[in-house]
Amino acid sequence: MNKDKIETMFRKAGLIPELRERVGDYDVFIGDGFSAPPHHAYNRFGVGPEDFSFGCYVTFWWVARDEKLDTGHPLFFDAFHNPEYDVSTKKKARINTALKDAVGFLDTRKKVALNG
Repeated sequence: MNKDKIETMFRKAGLIPELRERVGDYDVFIGDGFSAPPHHAYNRFGVGPEDFSFGCYVTFWWVARDEKLDTGHPLFFDAFHNPEYDVSTKKKARINTALKDAVGFLDTRKKVALNG
């Protein structure tokens, strides 16, 4: 799966591609967007219409290797998260959190593989 297909997937889910970063043998892709109730696109991740009644930001990371998607995970942030920050800083914080989560996943996977 190439970066164009990943971008298309993000956009269909209402996410804007924000970052592509190389981490070891993997490419990490991060998209960010906003979901309003009833959050239909995210029901399969356990987010229901009663959750985030004012909406939420969704920051999704995917890891890919050799142009093939491997795994990914959405992170959900309340619409009013970190009120002490401006909009731009909030977005950077979400993206950095998603990157940290993806790197943590890859680190854990590596440790499990090494320990059999």
